[in-house]
Amino acid sequence: MMPSRSSDSSERFARAQLQRMNIPRANLSLIRDKDGVAVWRVSLEDGSSAVLKAFAKVEYRREIANYQLLASIGVPTLRVIASTDCSLLLEDLDRSSFRLATAQDIDDPVLAEKIGLWYRALHQGGREYLREHSFIDEYDNFTRENLNLVRERTHTGSYAVWGVLEQHYDRIHAAVMSLPRTLVYTDFHFSNLAVARDSSAAIVFDYNFLFKSYAYSDIRNVCGNFSNAAAQEAFLTVY
Repeated sequence: MMPSRSSDSSERFARAQLQRMNIPRANLSLIRDKDGVAVWRVSLEDGSSAVLKAFAKVEYRREIANYQLLASIGVPTLRVIASTDCSLLLEDLDRSSFRLATAQDIDDPVLAEKIGLWYRALHQGGREYLREHSFIDEYDNFTRENLNLVRERTHTGSYAVWGVLEQHYDRIHAAVMSLPRTLVYTDFHFSNLAVARDSSAAIVFDYNFLFKSYAYSDIRNVCGNFSNAAAQEAFLTVY
C-alpha cells in the first residue's frame, strides 16, 4: 500500500523539527498521529532513541510551554531532550528508568501513593505560580451561551435545573470565580502515566489540558480511576 499524502506530510514536518534540533539523520517510526499531534520514535545514530511530539495544530503547542512551566515550579516531568516552538523531543520510555503504566498499575496502593505525590507537587506549585501569573481558566467556559448549548445538545430543556441556573447565573458565576484555584491536570488515565521500574516514582504526562481550576476536580478525576478502596485511600492519604 502506498503511503498517504497526509502521512508523508506528517513525516516531513517531523523531520523539519529534528533538523531545527540539529538532528539531521535519524530513523522515524510512527507511534500515533491524531488530531494534529504526531508522535514518532526517533532512532538516533548513536544507537539511542527518543520520542518526538510534533504539533501541527497551533492550539496544541501550548504543551511545550507547559513542560517548561512545570519544570520551573518543581513538578516532575518526562525528560525533555530538545524542543522547538512546535515540537518536543522526550525521553523514550522503552529505554528509560520509567515505563508506561498499565491498567493494573492504577490499583497498586504503592503506585497510588506516588501518583498522590505528583498531584500534591502540581497543586502546591500551581497555587504559588498563580499568585503572580495568569493562566487559561477552565471556568472561562462557564457562560450563559455554553449553558444554553449544553441544554440544547442534551435535550434536557425541560429540567428545572436550567431555570435555577438562569435565574441565579450571576451569583453562581461570581461564587465559582472567587474560590481558590490551582493548576490542574484534568485528564488522568493510566495511558498518561509513567512509573519507575522500581516503583519509586510516578509521572503524569501529556499536558494539553492543563488549566487553572479547583484541586478537587483533579482529585475526583483520579479517584474515579481506582477500582479498589486501598489504592484510593493510599492516594488520598499521601496527598
